[in-house]
Amino acid sequence: MGRIGLSEILIILAIAFIFIQPKDLLHFVRRLGKAYQQMKSMRDEFVESLREVKEEMNKAATEDPRVNPASGRSPRQGR
Repeated sequence: MGRIGLSEILIILAIAFIFIQPKDLLHFVRRLGKAYQQMKSMRDEFVESLREVKEEMNKAATEDPRVNPASGRSPRQGR
């Protein structure tokens, strides 16, 4: 995910001042911050679930040496 620089923030604020009245801007920024935090939390949960699945696959592969997840073959398919 790319980083936002100072020039991008200034452009966003300038556009916000044009379309959003100054009295409503603080409320808008707070809602935007909450939405960002929620998306970040969802991303972190997704990454954690992927990490858990990877660990389970590695554990299964070490318990059953006949299964090689990289090859995509099951023990019944043979060689």
